[in-house]
Amino acid sequence: MALHICRGNSRSRWYTEGGYDSIAEEIFPRLDVDAFFLEYDSDRAGGFEPLRLVPRGKTVVLGLVTTKEAKLESQDDLAPAHR
Repeated sequence: MALHICRGNSRSRWYTEGGYDSIAEEIFPRLDVDAFFLEYDSDRAGGFEPLRLVPRGKTVVLGLVTTKEAKLESQDDLAPAHR
């Protein structure tokens, strides 16, 4: 069983913004699911720091490519930064 956490985009409706920080402590360790499907396709999702609270053995699927815009990301946008 998996849980998808979304900020809302049904028919372009916006519901909220902000990282997972405010809910991570309550949600990640307490919900009896096998996986979390998390929206990370825009700045409104915040950083990856709250993922440290996901217990071992749970799967996290990061939604990194947006479906909110018709324009496709370039390969450079999707490739990891090499520094």
